Amino acid sequence: MSHRKFEHPRHGSLGFLPRKRAARHRGKGKSGAQIGTRTSDCVLQHFIQLLILNLFFFFI
Repeated sequence: MSHRKFEHPRHGSLGFLPRKRAARHRGKGKSGAQIGTRTSDCVLQHFIQLLILNLFFFFI
């Protein structure tokens, strides 16, 4: 008879369970548009980043 650790491994990452390790569940865009550019480009760029992040979390 084996140990539970090997028969039933964890379902999910440990990075999301302790709140100190993962402060935010959703990632943040670090390379967004700079201040002073046109707002329509900024909104479009952040919308595309949001779509990519949603696809990334969908496939995980």
